[in-house]
Amino acid sequence: MQGLNELNSRGFLVVNDVVPTSWTEQIKLALKQDGQLDVTGKAASTMPDLLQLLYQNIIEPLVTETLGYSLPVNEWQSSTKSRGFPGEAAPHIDGQGYISRGGTWNRLPGFRLLIGLPLSDVVSVHGLGGLLGIDGGHVGVRNFFLREAPRYFHPDGSCKLEVAKECSQHLTGALDDELTRFGSVPMLGLPGSVTLASSLTPHLVDENQGPERTVVYFRVGSFPKPGLAAFVQPKLF
Repeated sequence: MQGLNELNSRGFLVVNDVVPTSWTEQIKLALKQDGQLDVTGKAASTMPDLLQLLYQNIIEPLVTETLGYSLPVNEWQSSTKSRGFPGEAAPHIDGQGYISRGGTWNRLPGFRLLIGLPLSDVVSVHGLGGLLGIDGGHVGVRNFFLREAPRYFHPDGSCKLEVAKECSQHLTGALDDELTRFGSVPMLGLPGSVTLASSLTPHLVDENQGPERTVVYFRVGSFPKPGLAAFVQPKLF
């Protein structure tokens, strides 16, 4: 219950010492051999065998223990940032890139929970290419959509397609203000840790002044009703 309370309050939860070191080393080696150290948006059916075993035997039980129910994998991703990666300038929520390509808010959020598995030392300090989040920033996301719903959504909750991109740009500005006010905190730990984060938690990738780092992400679950209803729900889980 404590983990669930923290997840609902902060928008993310870091659980240490979950995955044995031998697993993280084997996964990184396998991804490197297959040329998959930096891939995005891969369907769950394409997950390497080691990742499937990891999710079924270690991560899914952790999700079930935390939430009280399990969530299926929608996508997996391997993200590698080399030394000198400049970082991202502004925080965002997943799916805003889809909006910029002409998508609609009616299909978002595209998943319920982001799960991060560091395969390199991404210690809890800035400047090492880690994932940064706004602590409790999901509240700002909810408030934005509650406040701006009449401007960007029809009374039935469907998105006004002609202003979808404007909504995303306005949200980015609002989240940037939140970042200025509250700052950011690292959302990843050492290899062996697992991060559970709501898809509504604003985040950005930090600059990397250290050695190359790799993180595997799983995007899991879905909302009963996507679109505005998901963005303004009073509780994450």
